[in-house]
Amino acid sequence: MREWWERPGLEVRDRRLYVAGRDAEAVAREHGTPVFAYDLVRIEEQARCLLDAFDRVGVPFRLRLALKAQRDPDVLAFIRALGFVGIDACSPGEVAHSLDHGWTADEISYTGTNVSERDMDVLLETGVHVNLDLLSQLDRWGRRAPGSSVGIRVNPRAGATWSGAPNAAEGASLYAGVKPTKFGILDEQIDDALALANKHRLRVDTVHFHVGDGFLTDGLGAFETAVDGVAATTRRLDDAGHEIAEVNVGGGLGVPQRPEDEPLDADAFATVLARHLGPVGVTVSCEPGDYLCKESGVLLAEVVSIDERGGVTFAGLDAG
Repeated sequence: MREWWERPGLEVRDRRLYVAGRDAEAVAREHGTPVFAYDLVRIEEQARCLLDAFDRVGVPFRLRLALKAQRDPDVLAFIRALGFVGIDACSPGEVAHSLDHGWTADEISYTGTNVSERDMDVLLETGVHVNLDLLSQLDRWGRRAPGSSVGIRVNPRAGATWSGAPNAAEGASLYAGVKPTKFGILDEQIDDALALANKHRLRVDTVHFHVGDGFLTDGLGAFETAVDGVAATTRRLDDAGHEIAEVNVGGGLGVPQRPEDEPLDADAFATVLARHLGPVGVTVSCEPGDYLCKESGVLLAEVVSIDERGGVTFAGLDAG
């Protein structure tokens, strides 16, 4: 009988654990513990799963890795060699790290919050595409780079999250929901955003939103509520004279963390986006971190102590 956490690249054979086809204990003995073992093929499988899903629904799609999820040089070299995965960066340091590991400026999307004047200077020098998530940022960027193309991050006041998260039953999200957050331009602020874009001759070419936190298929209903609102905002910007080429749907796609969790249905995810954004005529982009990388990493550690206390067995590891 398979364990709930088993998956391609992480499986038990004859009572021994295998990672990416290699005996886990042999890897641990060879390299010492604690050690992270990365199954690079799992990253590619997850990436291609998303690409294939959007191909089936006939919507142009662009995939980026959220760099905060994985920045190991060897892993990045593998991802770079795939040739179809860009980068989502959230700091000037992440932009520099991406450039240092082979990505070009036009393959990097930057979305930050509370961006300083110093950050803006660095970003302008690199030439990466920037999504701005506050009216004040839009104004400050416009003063620095009038006539440039930018994206805006919007907050549709709807969020999706993993069903096992605290307050998940209330639809709580760290990023967007009924409770105010620091992220994104609100619907009632769109006219002000358009006025600032006009003031600085900015061309808004991207709409960005991020409302998720590890959601699976059972979170797609809440996610669709957000997508519906963003589609309306995109049309509103188009009508105001801004040609929106891309809608970046952020990340937040999850992987199973409990026995009762089922993997995200990539076809259902793509179908939701095709239903609302397909008619708008944009490229859909996505920037997952956990979905691409979380199942690729396994921490191997040695049991260094076993203690029985009050009927509970504690196994102590050399991993802290």
